[in-house]
Amino acid sequence: MLIAVGKKLTVGGGHESTQIAALRALVGEHELLVVTEQGYVAPDLVEAPTSVRTVLSDWHYQVSRPDQAIEQDVTALHALLTSPEITTGPRPGVVIPTAAAHDIRVCLLLLERAPKIARFCLRILCEDILEPLNETELSALRQHIASGSVWLTTETASLSRRLAAHHGLTATDDFVLPCTVLPDDPLPPETAETFNMPAGARRIRVGYLGGLRREKGFWLIPRIIGQLSALLRRSAPDIQVEVLIAQHNRKRRRIGRLWFDFCLWRSSRGWQGNRRGVTVTRTPAIQTSAEFKALLASTDLLLLPYNLARYRFRGSGVILDGVLAQKPFVYTDGIGMDDLLSFGNAEPAVSAQEFAASILKIVRQSEGYQSSAAAARKAVIERFGHTAQMLQRLLVCT
Repeated sequence: MLIAVGKKLTVGGGHESTQIAALRALVGEHELLVVTEQGYVAPDLVEAPTSVRTVLSDWHYQVSRPDQAIEQDVTALHALLTSPEITTGPRPGVVIPTAAAHDIRVCLLLLERAPKIARFCLRILCEDILEPLNETELSALRQHIASGSVWLTTETASLSRRLAAHHGLTATDDFVLPCTVLPDDPLPPETAETFNMPAGARRIRVGYLGGLRREKGFWLIPRIIGQLSALLRRSAPDIQVEVLIAQHNRKRRRIGRLWFDFCLWRSSRGWQGNRRGVTVTRTPAIQTSAEFKALLASTDLLLLPYNLARYRFRGSGVILDGVLAQKPFVYTDGIGMDDLLSFGNAEPAVSAQEFAASILKIVRQSEGYQSSAAAARKAVIERFGHTAQMLQRLLVCT
């Protein structure tokens, strides 16, 4: 049996809800038990797992009473892992696809109290989650990694190297999960469309998908659109570009929302009306998996102006989804998952001017990216196969 710990399983709560479907697809016939926070209601998940235990603390309790939340989760997991339904079979494997400092502390305390209770696979998605841990906790984590009680994993080779060099933590980079698009999903049809424009004119849809977050470079979008508008006026008046951008999260301050919207309006329409060759379409801030897949299928290329300081060692669900859908990319040069963008299926950029020029380059040479996108898709499916093998080893070893 594989036990998966996931906290935010509601739609719109991040990628954790999609991880369950991905794990189910990779573990084959093995039973999958999902453990999540109290208060979760299964219908919130688009594809509800077959077995769910709602016994863990929620995020608010972890923030307000961290010690009590750790004790609650240790007690709950210990009771589950020592229950008859679990102990009648082989020792279970526990996988935490989005491990946080709280989860690491829970594992350390649980292993301290019951060293042989289970084998834990912790996936670290970014280095920041280690910051709250003190040296005593890091030392205990190193010992459990050495003994095999904990498997530390990442989804990028750059993060694994970073963890080893700066924290003395040995981690493999073989835990890459599909996000919203699964390997068996059919490829989207050709999406380039011709509208009521002069002969030879084309309309291209560029997707900046996902939430408006600073680490994803959303503040650079108006500048990219402005540069692209000027470039189209000078050298490609026959091309119309539509940029998809999510609506604001209500948590963002109103003044920030208004300023960003003004910058978008000025860069795409401004005082010249809709004559600059670029339009902006806002998409829902929260989408179901089906809605996201439809949106992704409608795009011709994906825009990733990610903040390099935040994404140098990190992966991206949009990259995984886009590569599976065989979409070309324009991305920030040097981000953590750029190995999947190195098949000739993407163009790197740094400045807004470079992003605009790369978008136009892909538009003009779109046919040349098709075979490269197919090669990238093959590579990411192989990575998922490595993940499946790692999960099988976890199940066998336990």
